[in-house]
Amino acid sequence: MNPDVDNPLLPQKISFSLKGGLNSEYPLDLRATASFLLYFQHLIDKSYCTVNNIDRIRPNRNNVYKVVVKDFTVGSLTSDLMLIVEGARLSLPLLGLSTPESIWTYTCYACELASRFFSGLKADSKPQIQINGNNNTVIYTDNTGANIEYPRETYDIANKSVPIYRKLSQAMINGSFSEFNAHSESKDIPPIIFNNESAHLFKEHTVIEEIPQTIHCNIIRFDKESLTGKLRILNNNCENLNSEYPFQIIGNQDSSPYIAAMDRDEVFVKCIREISYTSLNPKISRFQIISLVAPTLD
Repeated sequence: MNPDVDNPLLPQKISFSLKGGLNSEYPLDLRATASFLLYFQHLIDKSYCTVNNIDRIRPNRNNVYKVVVKDFTVGSLTSDLMLIVEGARLSLPLLGLSTPESIWTYTCYACELASRFFSGLKADSKPQIQINGNNNTVIYTDNTGANIEYPRETYDIANKSVPIYRKLSQAMINGSFSEFNAHSESKDIPPIIFNNESAHLFKEHTVIEEIPQTIHCNIIRFDKESLTGKLRILNNNCENLNSEYPFQIIGNQDSSPYIAAMDRDEVFVKCIREISYTSLNPKISRFQIISLVAPTLD
């Protein structure tokens, strides 16, 4: 990917088609179509906001950045859009990232990265994204041998855009659309595609780790009826962990030691982590406790 062009402030042409019904024979629902196109606009907005380090598009920026319709084709909804960023309002060092071409390119690669990652979760291919700070890239890997490098900006955009991917996927279902395809004239930039296969791709995914680990914590709440409770992590060196997590004891365990553990300042437990993916960042959603670890029972 190379965002630099001879005239980087030229508008970026984006061609898209939205098809619906059986073999595109049925007319498109206007409300569902309008919702889908609004989410598509939000997707490009998210790229613009991320590379410019702003939270949202404010009214005073509408004259700087915009996506406009060039023309429509009768039939299934097919149109050419123009992504426009006026250079007079841009300032260094963000000029290279804020060009129409680079915004669209980052949007496409972000969608590809997120699609690849969630497809890997669905296929249980153990996808991982490693951040390489030395050359400002991220590397996607999985157990199929994939090793793909992306610009760091695409990772940040993809992470923030997952909720929009979900809305686009739901809009596909609501409108009975069969396919959406958006692309530029460059063959080097992947298109953005939503279809029936990707309709449920970006839903929250939960993975239960296979290898148990021992953690240092204290039990702050336990319900002997449901065998669930809450624990607080101690001596935590992992920046992705929060302080408190729900847990459930598994197997045929006596609940009495867990009740007694609430009176202790610290315990060690052998457990398995449940990891939830609502974005590209894994988050611990719950611990499944296999046992309390001696000598904490002494």
